[in-house]
Amino acid sequence: SLNYNGAYTVVASDAFFISQSIEAVNFSESNWGTVNAIPATLSFWAYAGTAGTYGGSVRNGPASGNSGRSYPFSFTLPASTFVYVTIHVLGDTAGIWTLTGNAGAVNISFSVGAGSTYSAAAGAWIAGNYISVPGAVSVVGTSGAALTITGVQFEFNPVATPFERRSIGEELAACQRYYEKSYLQGSAAGTATTQAMTNVYFTGVSSAANSINIPIVYKATKRVVPTLTIYSPATSTAGKAHDYSGNAADVTATIQFPGDGSFVCNAPMAAATPTINIGFHWTADAEL
Repeated sequence: SLNYNGAYTVVASDAFFISQSIEAVNFSESNWGTVNAIPATLSFWAYAGTAGTYGGSVRNGPASGNSGRSYPFSFTLPASTFVYVTIHVLGDTAGIWTLTGNAGAVNISFSVGAGSTYSAAAGAWIAGNYISVPGAVSVVGTSGAALTITGVQFEFNPVATPFERRSIGEELAACQRYYEKSYLQGSAAGTATTQAMTNVYFTGVSSAANSINIPIVYKATKRVVPTLTIYSPATSTAGKAHDYSGNAADVTATIQFPGDGSFVCNAPMAAATPTINIGFHWTADAEL
């Protein structure tokens, strides 16, 4: 959903859009890039503050070498009314399409403002990188404009089927393949909070020269080895854990043995103390 209160003048080389990549392993049945390419249907609900024609496109993604294949599409919306939209996408028999692996094979994009460089006629595959269609409403170019897209479904069927509604548990598990965090669901990464932090506490003889290894196992195997960030629960500083023992202080945290299923955080003691109490938050980002 986008609400725009400015009025930016879009020039020929501009392209503003909302985009979602699809992982190649979820795209393999398409057979795109071969003579056996099968058609797809894109369906969604859309709401616009301004009536008119809107644009988007289906494009091959970085896993396919971003070799420049685009299928621009258009849809017409009235003002201030939700409309169910279906777009029929022909299977692409040309171009390079990666059908295996865990990189992004295809991008589904909805334009909110595109210049002539990134606009082409709807309803056919074309060589090049196109985001929208000529004459589409420019959301970023219209003061007070709004565009909401929801219930998006892309499937290899000649007709759209009802939106597949999943439970919150199923949806969360699917999302955690791409992103996971230690914070509560409602807390943003980098928030200074002890709620839900990873914490190790035990009594023993230790010195400031000692450090501790804390293993973390993800709830879901990641798409790839993720980008990991550690945050201090006390100060929200990235790259720091917090030693709550003795003289409480942030300490530099080191990530060790990163994998797609787990990692280890190494944190030193800030001062000599008979107890060890180390806390930290973390994020694991394996987004496409």
